[in-house]
Amino acid sequence: AGGGKGGAGDDSGGGKADAVLQLSNGCACCSLAEELLASINELILISDLRPEDEKFDHIVVEMSGISEPRAVRSNFQDATYYGMPLMERVRLDTMTTVVDCTTFLKHLHSGGGVCVEETPELFYGSEEERAEAE
Repeated sequence: AGGGKGGAGDDSGGGKADAVLQLSNGCACCSLAEELLASINELILISDLRPEDEKFDHIVVEMSGISEPRAVRSNFQDATYYGMPLMERVRLDTMTTVVDCTTFLKHLHSGGGVCVEETPELFYGSEEERAEAE
C-alpha cells in the first residue's frame, strides 16, 4: 500500500501484483498506523475504478520482521469500534507470523508471553466473532 508512495508494479514472484503501495520512514504498527489504513483505503479506491472482473479480491499487508502484530490488529479493531467508514469495506481476516524456530520454544516457555486465558480475543476474536463461529 502507498505510503512514501511506492507505486503500482509487478511483484518479483510468478504472480502479478495489481497495485503495490509501500509505506516508508516508519512502522505501520506504530508511527504509521494511520497511514496503513489510509493506504488500504487508497487501494479500495483504485479497485473501485477498475472493471468488475479486475477488482481486488484481497489486500495483503506484509510487515517488517520487527513489527508488533498485536498493534496492527488493535488498529483495525479501533477503526471498527470508532466507525471508520473504511471498515464497512474491509476486515482483518488472517494474520500470519514467522518465528525464529531456533529460539521460539525457549521464548514461548519463558513465561513472558501472552496467555490465552488472559486475552482470548487475541487468539479467538471478539465474543461476537466466537459466537458467529459456533
